Amino acid sequence: MPINRRNSPLVLKTAMSCGKILCQIDQGMLAWRKGWLGIFDEDSFEFSPMVDLRLGWKGAICSASRFLERCLRETPRCAALFDGKAFVTRNGYLLEVDLDSWTVKNSLIFRDGMRSPLSLSVIDGIHGFDDCLAFGDYWGNPNREEVCINVLCKGQKEWCRAVILPAGSACHIHAIVPDKGRDRVLVLTGDADEESAIIEFKSNFNECRILLSGRQQFRSCVAVPWKDGILFATDSPLERNGLYYLADSELQLITSLRGSCIYYDELPDGGMVFSTTVEPDSNLTGWKYIVSRKPGPGITGNQVDLCMVGKQGFNVLESFEKDAWPSLLFQFGAIEPVIGSRHIFLNFTALKNHDRSVMAVDLPGSEIRMHNEGLK
Repeated sequence: MPINRRNSPLVLKTAMSCGKILCQIDQGMLAWRKGWLGIFDEDSFEFSPMVDLRLGWKGAICSASRFLERCLRETPRCAALFDGKAFVTRNGYLLEVDLDSWTVKNSLIFRDGMRSPLSLSVIDGIHGFDDCLAFGDYWGNPNREEVCINVLCKGQKEWCRAVILPAGSACHIHAIVPDKGRDRVLVLTGDADEESAIIEFKSNFNECRILLSGRQQFRSCVAVPWKDGILFATDSPLERNGLYYLADSELQLITSLRGSCIYYDELPDGGMVFSTTVEPDSNLTGWKYIVSRKPGPGITGNQVDLCMVGKQGFNVLESFEKDAWPSLLFQFGAIEPVIGSRHIFLNFTALKNHDRSVMAVDLPGSEIRMHNEGLK
């Protein structure tokens, strides 16, 4: 399938500056702005601060400086609504937020060296699985220790380890993807060739089968169920990236992509919206890696593409330029989409003229879906 580009610029509405939309809750959208957790209203585009999560003088200073906030990773990476409460990652902790009283408590301390998982996954209504909130260990793992899937079952207070991947088998877990149509959960691992895999779990994580493994082509953070299989985009700074369809052990390349893919959200009618990423060459070490401004060999150019794939096909909606700051020190150039009830919210990071801003497009929007070719 060829890449189809819009004939006119995507119409973006400014939703919020110096903040981030985290997830949908009953009151609206859970959001973060300048150290405060609160509610973002989809109608008025107004943010109502509810809880001050700035941690002392460091938090106050960081919340006032977008560069310090970027460098020190002060913004929560992800959040999820589960069992009537919001769970938010923050500086090595998973916070539990009571959305009635807006009181906050620590639900879990992540393992040593881990600041946050890449995402939190709600497993709900899948035959053979308890309803639960799940995430995978995600950190540098220099000694290649065992890697775990952690779950909190509905109605419970204590977290447990549902799966332990043996030491040396994976660096970390990128994502946990529920697939209700096939009564399974997919786990995406990385980063080296032998560590990159898509693994199928069934029966409360007691049965597993490796679907793909052993190549950068199977290194992914982004996947959704699709028809009789899954759509997934690759996450490699080392090799050319692509969007693939996997079904019945047959792998089909849909299209090549400009860069690695880390962030996405699933569309209500199937498919997903995601972005490519500008990141440095992971073969570099030490300060060369930290301050590098040169994209890795798997990244084509200095542009981030906002993409959508679904029933109407694949489309590159818009492209944005990475800013001039080093990618590792001041974060990769990327867009983190979050689906609301009427909008797709786009959290911009390290992009020229858009850093730390939140833009919105209507959901659904016929203007987004035009000029697409159907996905065969």
